[in-house]
Order: sequence, then structure tokens, then C-alpha cells
Amino acid sequence: MWRALHTAPALRQRQSGGGDDSSQRPPFADPFPLPFSPELDPLKKAEGVNLASESQRIDDFVVPIRVPNRLNEERPKKLARLQYQCRKRGTLETDLILSTFAVKELASLADAELDELDMLLDEPDWDIFYWCTDRKPVPERWQESFATEGRLGHRLRLHTRNDERTVRRFPQLSAEIKSPA
Repeated sequence: MWRALHTAPALRQRQSGGGDDSSQRPPFADPFPLPFSPELDPLKKAEGVNLASESQRIDDFVVPIRVPNRLNEERPKKLARLQYQCRKRGTLETDLILSTFAVKELASLADAELDELDMLLDEPDWDIFYWCTDRKPVPERWQESFATEGRLGHRLRLHTRNDERTVRRFPQLSAEIKSPA
């Protein structure tokens, strides 16, 4: 009784089904669902799913924001930077996927694929994770890469599926990546 009388009016209104946002989401719905929450089921994908790169849009800026002075980077320097960026992103899930992919394929990637990976790494971590695990639709700018067999995004998605069922651990950052001759 005491709790009912002292609960905030807006909370009581939301609990009783009133208010203008109750039709859009259930009461007490998590605004930040975990990666494999039921509401992210790929069978229930809807048009216009908000991705971090789209929902964090700032007027007059193109998302993702590119870091300048990377256009004429030498291959050894680019390989070292990409290896580090794949390993040290911030979310462990994405770090594990990208760092093991980098160990497996980074040295053998062509220059165009290195540039594509560089652009992919500018995307938010959770977007990359959801695209690799096929939990959210891939935006138009990455559709070709993830849908075309043999392209970087498709190979990354196959790597994420881990059909070999290998146990993956974080690789060490190597001092130098050798490109095939």
C-alpha cells in the first residue's frame, strides 16, 4: 500500500498501460538489449532497425567518421595498425572475432581488401558484431561485401560462424606481419 501511494505518477501510469509510449514497447523493456536477446532474433528482423552508426548521427557529419592521413600509408605500417585495431577495439566479442580473423588472413589481404577492412573498422563495435553474427541487417554501404561470396565481409561472417568449432583465444600482438612474397 505504501509503495503504491509513493510510486511516481509516471511510473504508475506506465505500469497501468497508460502514457504515449506504452504501445511502442512493453513496460520496463530494456532499452539496451544484450547481444542474443529474443528481440534481436534474425527471423524477426524489421526494416529500419536502428544501428549504432545511424542512431548516433550528428548533423553535418557522415557516419562513420574517417580518421585523416591514412590514404598514402605504407603497407607494413597499415598492417601493424590494422592488427592493433582488430585486437584493441573495446568490446571483447568484437575483439575476439576481428583479432582471430586478422591473424588468419591479414597478411594475405590485397591492398583493396586492406582498405575495405580499414573502413569497416571505423564502424561501431556492436554494429560489426551484429553484422558478423547476422543478428541485424547490414546497411546498404556494406551489403555487397557481406552478401558476395569471397568478399571480406562474407569471409568475416564465415569466420564468425566457426564451422570448424575451434576454440578461439586472443592472439598475441606480433612484432611484424610478413606479407606473402
